[in-house]
Amino acid sequence: MRLACIALAALVALVAPASAQDARDRTFAPGRVGAIVKGKTRPLDLARIFGARNVQRATMDEPGGGEPHPGAYIFKGTPSALTVHFTEDGKSIRYVAVLGPDWRSKEGLRVGTTAAELERLNGGPFKFYGFGFDYGGQVFADGAALAPYSIFVRTGGDDAAAIKALTQPEVDISSQHPAVPRAGLEVSFIQVNLGP
Repeated sequence: MRLACIALAALVALVAPASAQDARDRTFAPGRVGAIVKGKTRPLDLARIFGARNVQRATMDEPGGGEPHPGAYIFKGTPSALTVHFTEDGKSIRYVAVLGPDWRSKEGLRVGTTAAELERLNGGPFKFYGFGFDYGGQVFADGAALAPYSIFVRTGGDDAAAIKALTQPEVDISSQHPAVPRAGLEVSFIQVNLGP
């Protein structure tokens, strides 16, 4: 009996720190955001991983429009904020949107990354949709560090003329456009797919 109690205590000691460590992980990669892993993490696991008080279930809107669907806010309103988007039946995770600057890829991609940094990560210029419609700011990049993600940028500056020059709905704009540096382009969110 004593041996069984020691074995149970050792098991708890090994498992508890791992769960806590996973909850503190602020990295993402294709198919993984912190402890949320493609094909392994289910919506019911989120409260266990991040703590029930940090998970708020909600009806989510699709970026760019689309039908509302079930999901959850994680660390809402903080630098670690995420939204987790579920399948219609609420049983699986489709994707995670990284909203807070605490999260980083191993290459350094994060919310707040500038256009110049995106070009460096992409290995050259990229294109993005002009602003002024639902998909405005969506990035099209083919570099290995960016291609696995859906990335959106926003304007972070206050140069009205530069922002107006980039407000061209449904037009592909190059990151080399002269208005880009003046408009203060930066990453607003990063979508990591976890579904099929």
